[in-house]
Formats: sequence, C-alpha cells, structure tokens
Amino acid sequence: MSEPRTNLSHRVPRATRRGVRSMVLYFLIGLSSVVLCGNVNSQSPDAPTFTTSTAPEIEPQPRRFALLIGVSTYQNPEFVDLLGAGPDIDGLALALEQNGFPTENVICLTNRIGARDPRRLPTATNIRKQLQRLSAELQANDTIWIALAGHGLQSSTSDYSFCPNDADLNDPQSLIGIQEIYELLRQAPTGFKLLLVDACRETLTTHPSSGQRATHLQNIPEPPASTAAFFSCSPGQLAYERNDGKTAHGVFFHAVIRGLQGEAAQANGQLTLPDLERFVKKEVQTYVEKTYAAAQHPTIRNNTVGLPLLFENQLVERQLKHVIDLWDRQRSEDAYARLNELLEHHPQAGLVLAQKARMLADDYEDTNDATLLSQAIELAEQAIQYSPNRAAPLLARANLRRIQGDHPGMLADCELAVTAEPNDKRPYVFRALAHRLMNNHDLMLADAELARHIPQFCPLADSLIAGFYFWSEEMETGFQVLDDAILIAPDVPMLHFMKGYGLDQVGDHDNAILAYTAAIRLDSEDDEILIRRAVSLARVGDRPAALADLQAVERLKPQRADLPTVRQFVEQSSVLNQRRQVNTKSNAKNATPPRGKTRESTGSSPTRTPQVAQ
Repeated sequence: MSEPRTNLSHRVPRATRRGVRSMVLYFLIGLSSVVLCGNVNSQSPDAPTFTTSTAPEIEPQPRRFALLIGVSTYQNPEFVDLLGAGPDIDGLALALEQNGFPTENVICLTNRIGARDPRRLPTATNIRKQLQRLSAELQANDTIWIALAGHGLQSSTSDYSFCPNDADLNDPQSLIGIQEIYELLRQAPTGFKLLLVDACRETLTTHPSSGQRATHLQNIPEPPASTAAFFSCSPGQLAYERNDGKTAHGVFFHAVIRGLQGEAAQANGQLTLPDLERFVKKEVQTYVEKTYAAAQHPTIRNNTVGLPLLFENQLVERQLKHVIDLWDRQRSEDAYARLNELLEHHPQAGLVLAQKARMLADDYEDTNDATLLSQAIELAEQAIQYSPNRAAPLLARANLRRIQGDHPGMLADCELAVTAEPNDKRPYVFRALAHRLMNNHDLMLADAELARHIPQFCPLADSLIAGFYFWSEEMETGFQVLDDAILIAPDVPMLHFMKGYGLDQVGDHDNAILAYTAAIRLDSEDDEILIRRAVSLARVGDRPAALADLQAVERLKPQRADLPTVRQFVEQSSVLNQRRQVNTKSNAKNATPPRGKTRESTGSSPTRTPQVAQ
C-alpha cells in the first residue's frame, strides 16, 4: 500500500509559516514515500532572476588586539587619585569584546586587575613588556588599539608622557613617552593603529612643581603611518571626569564607550573613525559646557588613509540573533516586529537585510506569493552590496537560488560564504545541501562532517546536518546531532520534528509519535507535524488518534489538497491492522503448544513499551 504525498503549495497565514522546515525537508525527497514539501523547486513565472553573475571579492579578516591601561592610584602618595581611570578601561574592554575583539586579545593593565595578578599592574616595566610583546606578535592587516587613562605631563624639556602606577617625576625612565609608543607602532606591520589618550587632568600632584604641567598638550608629534591618536582635549584645556553616583568615568572615555556601543554607528551599522570622532567631540563638548561651564574639545592626530572601518557594530548582530531565535521558534510576528525595529535604526545593515530576505523566502515557500520572492531577491542583493565579506547575505541569495532551482548558482554562493566565514557552520551546511541537490553524496557528507564539529549552535543547521546523516543511512549519528541540539534548546519544535522523522525511517513509530508530540506541545498549530503524527499513529493501529490529528489539520488548513489522501491511508491502515490481528489470533489458536506447556500457560504477547522521546 502506498503512503500519501503531502503538499505545501497551499496558502499559509504568515503567523504560522512553515518555510524553514520546508527547506529542512527539501533534500529528503526520495527518503520516504511521505514527502513533506511541495513545489519549492519550481520557479514562479513572475519572479525576477538575479542580475548579478560575478562574485564579490572576499577580503581577509584582520586580527584585533588591544592594550588598555588605566591608573587610578599611584605608588607616590603625592599623585592625586583618579576614580574614573579604572572604570574607563573596564568599560572600553567590554565594548571592544562586544564588537568582536577576542577576549584573549584584549589585555588590561589596571590597579584592580594588578591586585590579583602583579603582571597586570600598570607599572612602567609591565607596560613596556606588553608593548614589546604586541609589537612582536602583530602581522600585516592586524588592528591594534592602545588606550591610556591616568595622569600625563609635559615639561619644557621633554615630550608628552603618560604616568604609570610607579611614576617618578625625577626619573624619565619611569614615564611612558608618546614618542616611545609611536616608535613601537611605527615598527609594527599592522593595518590600522589607534591610540586613545585621556591623561590631561587638572591637578597632577598635591604639590605640583614649577615646569611640570598636566595640560596644554603642546608639541604633540604626528603619529606614524596608518596610525591615529585621539586625545581627550585640545591644547590649553583640561580633561574632566563625570560621576553618576555609581561609577566614575572620564568624560572622554565615557563618550568613546557609548559610541562603540552603537550610538555613533551609521545607518548601515558600520562605525568608521570619523563617525566615532564626531560623536565623541559633540558629547564631550556638550557635557563639559553644561556641567562645568568650561571647554573640553577632544583632538585627533590622524595619519590614516580613507575612512578606517572600526567595525560593523556587533551589537546589531547580537540583536539580530534574537530575531533569528524568534523565527526559528516559529514566533513569526515577534520576529518581524523586532526586525523592523532594527531596520528603522540601521536601514543599510547587510546582515539585517539578509535575515529579512530569508524570512520573506520562507513565507514565499508557504504561500507561492511571487511578490514575496521578488522582495527577498532585492533584499539579498542589497545585503551583499552592504556586507560583501559576510556569509549571511550570500547564504540568503543561495537559498533563493535553491528556491528557483538554480543549484549551480546556489553552490557558487555557498563557496563564497565558506571563504568569507570559514569558522561558521552555516556555509558548510548550505553547501552540503547544494551538493545533495546536485547528487554529490560524498561531498554532501564531507561538509556535514565539517559542520558537525564546529562549536556553534544553530537549530536549522543542526536539523539539516541530522537530515544529511539520515539520507546517508547513518541514523545513529543523525540522532546524536539532534539529541545534542535538543539538550541545548529543548523548546525548538523543528528539532523534535526531525527526530520524529528519523525515528519513522528506522520503523520506531512509537518513539516517533512521542517526538512529534513534543514538537506539537511547542507549536500546536503546525499542520505538518500533526499530519506526520497521524501517519505514524495509523502505522501502529491507533485509528481514533490519527483521525483526531487529521481533524485538527482540517480545522487549521481546510484547503490542504492532500487531506483526502492521508485520510484514505489512515482508513486503509486501520483495515490492514484489523486483518493482521485476526490472522494473529487464528495462527495462535491453531498452533501446537510447546511440549510440557498448555496454550494458556504461554502468556500474553509482548506489548510496546515506547521510550520517552528526548
């Protein structure tokens, strides 16, 4: 008896879209006689095609390093304490890490950290050791940020210098000269170098000596090539602190931190050095004029070329991850609402546009509305234009090419995505899907293996990886992938759905039913899970429960064209099961009982004891 084919070609309300799972199951065609996806391989006659045929150039991603130094208290008791210097460095380190600086590459030397680790105390010796270590480690195209928060001075006979924790005004070697830092940066073969200095306090010591001053920033030399030096005030001015009653900060670094946290970013989410400069100058000037009735105008010495891109505002990516999480959990309306909020503030953010293209593509697969497909294609192209070196825009276009049946084009975009972000599992998963659609089984499985061992959680990717193993009849590996993912995110319905699918393939229909039930508890309006559970219930002979699921599907999607076929399958399965039961009883009645035992003593037949689905 053949089993029914189901169809996704009917219109589905956006609030209950199922496009994500349609793609998950697309490659499974042929595995089972029950096909849970529709005509996703056909191209709408009204849908536009992609106009771009050339691939964007992929630029190598530079490494990022930071040496952040803050001196709040000094060994010389005559130096005035600076409450904001330590918090300045703590906040700056957090902002850099949020924007993609690896934690291990952000080295902080402060009094607080130095109290636990003497190597991180901001002494002259420790600062020079860290500068020399960085200089030796840096390579071409790397980025280095150096920040100094504390006291500084400039005598009539010396260059401007920063005062470490053990500064001695009578010992020049205990000071860190700006020229010394410049010379080290000049020798470093890095791409972009930024020096941030807030060391122009009003009072250096309790007994200032004549000829020593903490202000006036005169004779500051120009930085070396590819270097910008951003100082907290202009010549003749002082640098002020602010205290909100909880944490003190220098006004300068407080503005820098806010700018890095997204307030200085452009509409596309990118942040360049001029963006940060404009924001910091405005914020510092406004605050000091209002609070102290004084002037503090940050100044920059910039010897870089063009508009150095600091980063693409990783905070946008963090907010976008929440949108993706909502979408993967079938919370479509919430996902669209949050996404539109992001686009209001960042209308040219490539990653946000790519996610909207993905969501529209999912909705197109549910509705066959060519307008949605056209919009998705346009957004994917814009996303690649704004973020050509990121994987997500390329994968958004690859998915649309899959929908249009352009599998070679899909594979080409996947190759570019792998090159752009080789440590992201999603490009490998999409490339494996492209190989599956082009019947390259070995290449599909190789990419699935690569993706499986990348420590990154993505429910859609893990569902696909499991599916690749199911298709290759490596069922245990597929189940392991899903079980690991479910431990991390037990509230993602598609993971349970895929587990039920795999269990059906190995004939474990009891546990398949339990897995589908777990998915239905999370999303009770998913007609696909209900209809799959109905088929599994029919296989084990539970006709009433199967019919109840079909009635639920009929209430949700009365226009489903495959409902009569599935209902017929359920009825036929019921008849066959009744016949099997009659034959089993007849055979048992006519069988010769074992010697020494009566028929009554043989006991009852074993019952199913399904395990609880994970």
